[in-house]
Amino acid sequence: MAAHLLRQAGIAQLIVLSSSLLLATARGETGKPITLPDDVDKHPVLKSIYAGSHQLDEFFDEDTEAVVFFFTSQFCPVAQQYVPRLNQLHEEYHDRGIQLIAVYSNSRVNLMGMAKHAHDSDIYFPAMLDHEHRLADLLGAKTTPEAIVVDRDMMKRYQG
Repeated sequence: MAAHLLRQAGIAQLIVLSSSLLLATARGETGKPITLPDDVDKHPVLKSIYAGSHQLDEFFDEDTEAVVFFFTSQFCPVAQQYVPRLNQLHEEYHDRGIQLIAVYSNSRVNLMGMAKHAHDSDIYFPAMLDHEHRLADLLGAKTTPEAIVVDRDMMKRYQG
């Protein structure tokens, strides 16, 4: 029970952190830079529920302050409990330049399973399959649920 409460506190901290990214950047605070492999063929490729493939840089545009990659799984009951709150966060912060992306990296999940789970769970924000687990490896994701915040300068600002 205590671990579950700590995880909820972590998501609450994510809200505060996401909303204060501009302030941290203005003060010159830095996080860990995300460095893509030199070989383009080894870059993360995320597949959407609409079967499109996306490169990491596609999630960052001039209006994006940060992207929150929420690593989840259809097999994780704890991750399921976060969906209503994450939907609220998406609605509250999307227009402020904070994107929320559900990332499925579990090797047992295929595109159709991910699409069904995202639909059945009423996930309002984009859901992506982490092709060959490259994004999870690049960002150092270890478990589900786990949120990793990357700012527009490709700096990791939060993980937990």
